[in-house]
Amino acid sequence: MSLMRLEQTSPTLDFWKDFEDLRRRIGMPFGMGDVFATADWTPSVDVSETDTEYRIRAALPSVDKKDVTVTVENGTLVMRGERKARTEEANERIHRVEIAQGSFYRSFGMPTDADPDKVHAHYHDGMLDVTIHKMPAKKPAGRKVSIQ
Repeated sequence: MSLMRLEQTSPTLDFWKDFEDLRRRIGMPFGMGDVFATADWTPSVDVSETDTEYRIRAALPSVDKKDVTVTVENGTLVMRGERKARTEEANERIHRVEIAQGSFYRSFGMPTDADPDKVHAHYHDGMLDVTIHKMPAKKPAGRKVSIQ
């Protein structure tokens, strides 16, 4: 018996995939991607917000924690790392490799109320959770104006 891959593509799905790829390259709010960065694959992310923090959750299956770095550089949060190539075992023949391997890179422009000194990352079961705390909202200073 031979294995065949089921192709489930449609012009609509291809369009949205291409659009997302373009959005990543040109950068949109909370996703100012570095158009000059090169990567072998791009991890999927969820970006969310609460009243006190922003959270970025990246899916990094089969990536070792030691192969991931998170940095804050000039108002940009950068995630980079590598998924190591799978090695063939002695009595195994690989017929197809579809899981991307090699380096990845994602960058996100931090909002103006994000505190670059309060960024925390946690990696567990192939998920990287990055929390960026918000700076307290500044209340406008009020003053009494004398009438002349």
